[in-house]
Amino acid sequence: LTHQLLHVVGEIEDDFARTFTVPPSTGGSAASRSTLGVVLNGVTVHSTAVGGPAHSSKQLGAGDEILKIDGRLVEPGNIRQLLLGDDEPGTPVNLTILKAGTKTRFEDVTLFRASAVMMQDD
Repeated sequence: LTHQLLHVVGEIEDDFARTFTVPPSTGGSAASRSTLGVVLNGVTVHSTAVGGPAHSSKQLGAGDEILKIDGRLVEPGNIRQLLLGDDEPGTPVNLTILKAGTKTRFEDVTLFRASAVMMQDD
Protein backbone atom coordinates (compact mmCIF):
# COMPACT_ATOMS: atom_id res chain seq x y z
CA LEU A 1 0.00 0.00 0.00
CA THR A 2 2.82 2.42 0.85
CA HIS A 3 4.48 1.71 -2.51
CA GLN A 4 1.18 2.34 -4.35
CA LEU A 5 0.64 5.59 -2.46
CA LEU A 6 4.17 6.79 -3.24
CA HIS A 7 3.63 5.89 -6.89
CA VAL A 8 0.41 7.92 -7.05
CA VAL A 9 2.04 10.87 -5.26
CA GLY A 10 4.97 10.66 -7.67
CA GLU A 11 2.62 10.72 -10.66
CA ILE A 12 0.78 13.74 -9.26
CA GLU A 13 4.07 15.56 -8.62
CA ASP A 14 5.27 14.71 -12.14
CA ASP A 15 2.02 16.01 -13.66
CA PHE A 16 2.18 19.12 -11.49
CA ALA A 17 5.77 19.79 -12.53
CA ARG A 18 4.98 19.37 -16.21
CA THR A 19 2.18 21.91 -16.00
CA PHE A 20 4.73 24.64 -15.49
CA THR A 21 8.15 23.47 -16.54
CA VAL A 22 7.01 22.85 -20.11
CA PRO A 23 4.19 25.36 -20.67
CA PRO A 24 2.72 25.88 -24.12
CA SER A 25 4.49 28.44 -26.24
CA THR A 26 2.88 31.69 -27.28
CA GLY A 27 2.70 30.48 -30.86
CA GLY A 28 0.41 27.48 -30.42
CA SER A 29 0.47 24.00 -28.99
CA ALA A 30 4.20 23.29 -29.29
CA ALA A 31 6.21 22.90 -26.08
CA SER A 32 8.27 25.83 -24.89
CA ARG A 33 11.98 26.07 -25.59
CA SER A 34 12.90 27.42 -22.16
CA THR A 35 12.26 26.81 -18.47
CA LEU A 36 13.23 28.15 -15.07
CA GLY A 37 12.75 24.73 -13.46
CA VAL A 38 10.15 25.93 -10.98
CA VAL A 39 6.92 24.23 -9.92
CA LEU A 40 4.19 26.62 -8.84
CA ASN A 41 1.03 26.54 -6.81
CA GLY A 42 -0.63 29.73 -8.04
CA VAL A 43 2.05 32.39 -7.57
CA THR A 44 3.83 30.48 -4.80
CA VAL A 45 6.87 28.27 -5.44
CA HIS A 46 6.05 24.64 -4.63
CA SER A 47 9.51 23.31 -5.51
CA THR A 48 12.44 23.76 -7.87
CA ALA A 49 13.90 21.20 -10.26
CA VAL A 50 17.41 20.06 -9.35
CA GLY A 51 19.79 21.41 -11.98
CA GLY A 52 17.36 24.10 -13.13
CA PRO A 53 18.03 27.82 -12.96
CA ALA A 54 15.82 28.42 -9.89
CA HIS A 55 17.41 25.58 -7.90
CA SER A 56 20.97 26.38 -8.99
CA SER A 57 20.62 30.05 -8.01
CA LYS A 58 19.72 29.14 -4.42
CA GLN A 59 17.70 32.38 -4.40
CA LEU A 60 14.24 30.88 -4.89
CA GLY A 61 12.70 28.19 -2.73
CA ALA A 62 9.52 26.48 -1.62
CA GLY A 63 7.01 28.90 -0.17
CA ASP A 64 8.44 32.00 -1.85
CA GLU A 65 5.73 34.12 -3.45
CA ILE A 66 6.43 35.70 -6.84
CA LEU A 67 5.05 39.25 -6.83
CA LYS A 68 6.52 40.76 -10.01
CA ILE A 69 8.15 39.45 -13.15
CA ASP A 70 10.16 41.92 -15.21
CA GLY A 71 8.40 44.73 -13.35
CA ARG A 72 4.88 43.47 -14.06
CA LEU A 73 2.50 42.48 -11.25
CA VAL A 74 1.86 38.75 -11.10
CA GLU A 75 -1.50 37.00 -10.84
CA PRO A 76 -2.30 33.29 -11.11
CA GLY A 77 -3.73 33.94 -14.58
CA ASN A 78 -0.62 35.60 -16.05
CA ILE A 79 2.33 34.04 -14.23
CA ARG A 80 3.02 31.29 -16.76
CA GLN A 81 3.13 33.70 -19.68
CA LEU A 82 5.26 36.23 -17.80
CA LEU A 83 7.78 33.57 -16.76
CA LEU A 84 7.90 32.19 -20.29
CA GLY A 85 8.58 35.67 -21.66
CA ASP A 86 10.34 35.51 -25.01
CA ASP A 87 10.93 31.76 -24.52
CA GLU A 88 14.62 32.00 -25.37
CA PRO A 89 17.10 29.93 -23.35
CA GLY A 90 19.76 32.17 -21.80
CA THR A 91 17.55 35.25 -21.48
CA PRO A 92 17.08 36.87 -18.06
CA VAL A 93 13.94 36.91 -15.93
CA ASN A 94 13.80 39.49 -13.13
CA LEU A 95 11.62 38.49 -10.19
CA THR A 96 10.48 40.33 -7.11
CA ILE A 97 9.65 37.78 -4.44
CA LEU A 98 8.35 37.69 -0.89
CA LYS A 99 10.46 35.14 0.97
CA ALA A 100 8.63 32.20 2.55
CA GLY A 101 7.45 32.68 6.10
CA THR A 102 7.93 36.45 6.07
CA LYS A 103 5.68 39.43 5.54
CA THR A 104 8.34 42.04 4.86
CA ARG A 105 11.40 40.33 3.33
CA PHE A 106 11.27 41.20 -0.36
CA GLU A 107 14.08 40.24 -2.72
CA ASP A 108 14.90 40.93 -6.34
CA VAL A 109 16.17 37.83 -8.12
CA THR A 110 17.48 37.44 -11.67
CA LEU A 111 17.37 33.99 -13.25
CA PHE A 112 18.33 32.92 -16.75
CA ARG A 113 16.05 30.64 -18.74
CA ALA A 114 17.46 27.19 -19.48
CA SER A 115 16.76 24.96 -22.43
CA ALA A 116 13.62 22.92 -21.74
CA VAL A 117 15.09 20.09 -23.81
CA MET A 118 18.24 19.98 -21.68
CA MET A 119 16.18 19.93 -18.47
CA GLN A 120 14.08 17.03 -19.76
CA ASP A 121 17.18 15.03 -20.63
CA ASP A 122 18.60 15.34 -17.08
